[in-house]
Amino acid sequence: GRAGSVFLSLLFLINIAAQSIFLYGIMSPELGMTSPKYSTHAVEKMREWRETLGHDYKYYSHVTGKTIVARVCEIDRSLNYGSDQVQTIGNLQGYLGKSFDGTGLCIGALMCTIALTVW
Repeated sequence: GRAGSVFLSLLFLINIAAQSIFLYGIMSPELGMTSPKYSTHAVEKMREWRETLGHDYKYYSHVTGKTIVARVCEIDRSLNYGSDQVQTIGNLQGYLGKSFDGTGLCIGALMCTIALTVW
């Protein structure tokens, strides 16, 4: 009857509002979810750094017994070289769900869960 139609109309409006918020979250330039964070050129330069400087004996730490690549992967904050790489690893781990606060919050998985729940 009439109550059912009103209820369905209300659910329809809630659905539109939820999808609008979701789309804003995805398409918002501030969040940067629609543009790649790292270009193909940047990825190639990261690979080149790892293969050359990252394993260079010049940057080997005799104190820790580790290469600079190993120290970057361990998020060693005492690095005098490779701090950009540490930041990049942090960005990637945050995206993939290995955040530094130990929560393991993954933004991509969270957005997917919201989408499936609302759908």
